[in-house]
Amino acid sequence: MEFDMNKQTITIYGKTERLSVLANRFQALSGKQTYEFLSSRNVFLPRKINVLALRSVLNEKIKTLHASDLPKDYYETLENFKYFSEYQLFNLFATICDNKEDFKLYRLNLWKLILINYQALGLTDGEINYLKNISKLQTEKLEKYFQYITSAAREMKTTFDGLEKDELKKGLINSASAEDVVDIAAKYGIDLPIEFDLSSFRVALKEYLAAFDKLNMEYDSYIENANDMTLENFAIKNKIPLSFNMTKDKLIDYLFFILSIAEMPLTEVEEVKIPKEYEPLEFKVNVEGAFNGDEPKDNVRIIVYEGCENDGLFNDAAEEEIVEEAVEQEIENEAITETPQEAIIDNPQEMNNDEEKEMNNDEEKEEAQEEAKEEIIEKSPTAILDEDDGLGETNNAELLARAKAGFAAQVRKEKKELSFGDVIPNPYYGNPKAKKLYSGPAKMIFIIMLIIILASAGIFAALKYYSII
Repeated sequence: MEFDMNKQTITIYGKTERLSVLANRFQALSGKQTYEFLSSRNVFLPRKINVLALRSVLNEKIKTLHASDLPKDYYETLENFKYFSEYQLFNLFATICDNKEDFKLYRLNLWKLILINYQALGLTDGEINYLKNISKLQTEKLEKYFQYITSAAREMKTTFDGLEKDELKKGLINSASAEDVVDIAAKYGIDLPIEFDLSSFRVALKEYLAAFDKLNMEYDSYIENANDMTLENFAIKNKIPLSFNMTKDKLIDYLFFILSIAEMPLTEVEEVKIPKEYEPLEFKVNVEGAFNGDEPKDNVRIIVYEGCENDGLFNDAAEEEIVEEAVEQEIENEAITETPQEAIIDNPQEMNNDEEKEMNNDEEKEEAQEEAKEEIIEKSPTAILDEDDGLGETNNAELLARAKAGFAAQVRKEKKELSFGDVIPNPYYGNPKAKKLYSGPAKMIFIIMLIIILASAGIFAALKYYSII
């Protein structure tokens, strides 16, 4: 396999294909099919890739936000977007990207990243060929599809919840609530109590000291006999991030303490290639200008980023003035210098390469075919959507409602809908013999052998019929 970043092409078994065509074919796979493929491999998908795929769609969606699209208080949180982890990105995605187009773009970008990082993931031509030949099942709704992907993913050595740990800590401090920190920990089976009773506080103190090899008989006896006020002061004096009533900062510090001593299943991937469009959008939030008190003004831009004055999304007076000045300047430039007609005709950027034209035609045909297949699958009355897949009982409507409620500054219900690890893999999926059957030369040899056997059987029957043998 070979990937050409400039041409955006992949060569498989000597055949060159467009990255977009191949990714478009694979995005039509159901979440269950994707999970079974990814979880059957020796090299697991880095959760960071899922974070990048979510972020790439949100980058463009955030540009189009109006003041009324999100609660006013949340826009301050949104300024820390580049530090959002998988949990925070999903909640935002489920709120502002809950539509067919954005969901498909997320799946498409996810597969583009997987293919771009084929070397780190150890993807082979045979595996790609295998995925191209399997029958596609109906794609689940966003929440369930995401559940499959996050369940198949693993952390890298330096990440947690798909983000570099130092960036995650900065993001949690600036943009998360105490409940968010508890929910992110619960997603990985880590219990972060917001309140301790005396008995559990003693246990937590001993565990903390033991982790740093400081728990001795003297400290053990002291902790067992001290009252709650004494233990609280002991924790403060020794800079231990524990309190009977945990603050957000202490929850974050305690979470990172647990991460420092805990063992988590990791992917072997150490580095991920990140194209520019997957990097976080840099922007500022114009809250004061886009709100009149608490009343949103949707005709005023709230997200300000480099080049936003030319995106045509908002037509306030300032932007109209900029556009008019640009038009006047362009007219003046044209009056001074006219572009020769020959220069337009002989533009070296024109596509005159027959091979490239043919590839573009193939791309258009393939995309059209895939879209037609998707439409057929979606409309099929026999498509199975809610089969028992091992994910457990998941109420999608409830999950989405709770995700959206996460943006309101109110007391929220406990959210554990994004936990994972309870997915049952199919033991027959990814069978090496089955994969080999579909992989290039092996498939051709199998077909030739089958033809020879059938032909021999026919000749034998004819000879016997005419009593020759």
